[in-house]
Amino acid sequence: MKEFVFLLFLTAASFSDIRFHKIDNALNLAGGLAGAIFLLSTGDVGIMVDGLYAAGLVFICLLLLFILRLIGAGDIKFLMAASLFTGSAVLFSSIPYMLSSAILLTFPRILKQRSFLNITFPAAVPISAGLLCGMCI
Repeated sequence: MKEFVFLLFLTAASFSDIRFHKIDNALNLAGGLAGAIFLLSTGDVGIMVDGLYAAGLVFICLLLLFILRLIGAGDIKFLMAASLFTGSAVLFSSIPYMLSSAILLTFPRILKQRSFLNITFPAAVPISAGLLCGMCI
């Protein structure tokens, strides 16, 4: 059940980001609440702490990228909510896949514009792809 809800959350956020170039706060809140409910349902304090640690780590690490306007607030909230589902181990193992997916997604845009400046892309897509790869591998 947890995996189904997680996949539904990733899919909804990715489609929202592709279509509207933002991830709705209500969607992030629903995903975060679902992740927190699954954390609480385990009854294991270690798993709960790990999920909250992962979400806090995402916030702290990506805050500078937000200040520099390299990532949106919705993307940070999305990754925080998703990390409640996965925990820190999957989060860390997913980072190379997220970066690889982002490069594959932006490379054609960079070639087309012949510039690195003002490249925008739906960050939820490489985040989702990276998390799924990190969970499966």
